[in-house]
Amino acid sequence: MKPFCPIGVVNAWKPLTHRVYRALIEHRHFFIVVTLLTLVTTFPAIIYIFKTDVYWLPSTARDIYTHVWDAWYGQLVLTGQADRPYTNLMFYPEGIDLGRHSYVLPNILAVIVFQLFLPLSNSFSLAWLLIIISSALAAYIYLLWFFEDKWIALFGAVVFAFSPHVASEPHHPDVTYIVPIPLVLYCFHRGIREQRTALIILAGVLTGLTSMGLRYTYAIVLVMLGLYVCAFALVKWRQRRFWRDIALLVLVGAVSSAWGVYPLLRSSEVSGSVLGSYGGRQYYTDAISFLVNHRHPLFGPLLDGIFQTPEGAKTSATSFLGYLPLLLVCIGLINGSTRRLMLPWALLGGVFLILRLGPVLTINGVAYPDILLPKHFLDQVPPGLFRAFVATDQFMAGAVLPLAILTCFGLVALRIRAPFPTGPAVILALVLIVAFEYYMPIREHKVPQASFDFIDWLKLEEEHGEIRLINIPMGRTPSLVYKGHQAVSGYPHSEGAISRTPESAYDYIRASYLLRAWLNLRPINCEISVREFYLADLAKLEADGFSHVVFHRPLPHGYKIGESFEYARPSYEDQFVSIYRLEDLRESCPAEPDARQRFAEAYAKTLLNNLSQINRHGIAVIFAPNIPAADLLIHHTRSYQPAGRAVLVIASDEQENVIIQSSKSNEPEAIADTAAHEALWLVNLQGEFRAERTPAFQDWFTEQFHFCKRFHEEAQAHIDLYLSADIPCSAMDESSALEVQYDSGVRLHNISHVARDEMLHFYTAWTNNAPKHYSFSLQFFDESGRKTLQYDSVIDRDLLSTHKIDASSLPAGAYSVKLIVYDFETQISQGGLVAGGGQRFERELDVARIEL
Repeated sequence: MKPFCPIGVVNAWKPLTHRVYRALIEHRHFFIVVTLLTLVTTFPAIIYIFKTDVYWLPSTARDIYTHVWDAWYGQLVLTGQADRPYTNLMFYPEGIDLGRHSYVLPNILAVIVFQLFLPLSNSFSLAWLLIIISSALAAYIYLLWFFEDKWIALFGAVVFAFSPHVASEPHHPDVTYIVPIPLVLYCFHRGIREQRTALIILAGVLTGLTSMGLRYTYAIVLVMLGLYVCAFALVKWRQRRFWRDIALLVLVGAVSSAWGVYPLLRSSEVSGSVLGSYGGRQYYTDAISFLVNHRHPLFGPLLDGIFQTPEGAKTSATSFLGYLPLLLVCIGLINGSTRRLMLPWALLGGVFLILRLGPVLTINGVAYPDILLPKHFLDQVPPGLFRAFVATDQFMAGAVLPLAILTCFGLVALRIRAPFPTGPAVILALVLIVAFEYYMPIREHKVPQASFDFIDWLKLEEEHGEIRLINIPMGRTPSLVYKGHQAVSGYPHSEGAISRTPESAYDYIRASYLLRAWLNLRPINCEISVREFYLADLAKLEADGFSHVVFHRPLPHGYKIGESFEYARPSYEDQFVSIYRLEDLRESCPAEPDARQRFAEAYAKTLLNNLSQINRHGIAVIFAPNIPAADLLIHHTRSYQPAGRAVLVIASDEQENVIIQSSKSNEPEAIADTAAHEALWLVNLQGEFRAERTPAFQDWFTEQFHFCKRFHEEAQAHIDLYLSADIPCSAMDESSALEVQYDSGVRLHNISHVARDEMLHFYTAWTNNAPKHYSFSLQFFDESGRKTLQYDSVIDRDLLSTHKIDASSLPAGAYSVKLIVYDFETQISQGGLVAGGGQRFERELDVARIEL
């Protein structure tokens, strides 16, 4: 065996390094121009990248913290310190499935390398500059081979890489996955033309690479490649090698896509979220954005003023095409020698530009709902791939490369027809014009170093045990900030945010008495909550490993929950945060509750434990002994909204004025407002706090409402049904009721009527827990079967509703009344099943026979 020879290895590398050196020299114009343009258009990024004492990011959008977190967490995954498909660093202790989360692997790798000599935020910003240069290089490689002209290729690369879709959103480094688009088409195009299997395999690998990041880009690459294959198939469909190459491309692409696609497919919840779980409104669909760079410091305001773009229009900051590129496209299409070559690219780019317009045409804020566009029909196609494109400007990823190629054809035509030289100087001038047209100043975000001081304090706390945080206020926007903090500290915390956070991630939070209140932006402390529940939940949070509550006061909605810490002293506090150990919150509880707290706690527990057993709509009424007790109970009910019901708490002040407070309103209700309710649940405790003993329980209540029946009784807790004085108890008499369960989830508990003079009073008791809205129609038919009267109304979410129908126009006689329930939006009738007898019906149901 020959001994290892380092000199031989070095000599083997010499031809490669020589080729790289020659390429750099030959294409130095590209590297110089693109680097200078990158530094100028992203200024002052280059300054802050090397200022290691400043935490600086190139965007004020909070989404940027997600990608900073990705770079940090990706490093943990690659070093074996964390799992790729799951983490409990967010949504601790249950954790969250990361299958739906998009990682930008190239960006993560670049940040890891840069962190060898730069801090995390600086590395992230430097990686963003690399994305722009890499995008330009990928387009340059394809265009250089395609047009065989390095200056034309330079111009096309600038159009591609400095287009708003690529260069304007540093908070979305997943635009990295636009880099493979020109490389995929280059490898496939050249591989088919030169019959090079290696390039076909590389095209498949690069296609799979895009699946690891933004799913939108992966879908666009598949569509582009599919259209590209169809174009080649028109001329090569007879060639066996062509179909062999296509089969190889599909096989390699499928295998290399498994890493990104498998996590989506292994869970129906995940795939359902990604494919078509969205509906309704779509964003960034306005066609005016093709012609206006809304964020250009000079032309943005000027063109918005000229076009009079209205406020609230669905404009897009990343869809501007540029006037010079459009002019060059027109020049190319006018020239007969380039027109035929341009048409396939114009069709390819046109597909994505039309999809970018969304389901209906919108121009300068004016929607034309009668003009349905292709996306409207594609949204209906299972499994909903196109419906997932809610932000339709994502389709620009498929349009920028065809646009760049079309502009290059325009330069070719200009060289043929122009009466003046179109050499490097002219190309450079055109490059500067395009860069100026596309320019958008970055919105830099400087984070004060003092805002991270609390992390240094927490590190000192590690000697007392592991640190696991409850960051508040909660919500998606604050959670993005907390991800940026976690990328610095590494501490697990109770909430989080990923690409599409599933509702199930919040199960633990919603099950917690304290966390649920903070999630709903409700203050909660031992004074304004059920003491027993408060202390029990604190103990559970401690048992689950939580150590501190970090209250970020300046963040949005922080003021709403500040009362949570009215009686607690922070263990650490600065201008940004207050930190409480969980024992600090426990010590803030008084030793014994007073009478006011005993009242509030007793009724709060009754509401939680008993009211939820009545699966009916309605308003709960509680009489309090005094105003302070009423205030405290309202605090309780606003923290958790028991059983989704509104709660009215009624008390008298010192002047014997009746004060009515609602859990769903900050303004007190008047007695007259209460009289508008037709049915109430009176919640009563028969011990110390009995309703009849309170000063507010006066004649006004018994005059407006009368007792009908006791719906629930448990120990000393009674829940009684009271109806408005003019409504008979038969309206809620379920013993003789017509009860119907509709397929949509709507339930009719009872429908009855009484005749008063020439008015028919119909009483309906519904339960509609479905998310959609439904209506009903009462239709009157005479003895000959002719419809004589119709009454329609929306099914509300009240316990009981009264519908007054004027029957004065009907002649004397017998009438049958039929009930039809239908979808409020689609007008589609609903079928159902009559309870008891089990009678099935598909549309209408006989509910009454009336003699007039």
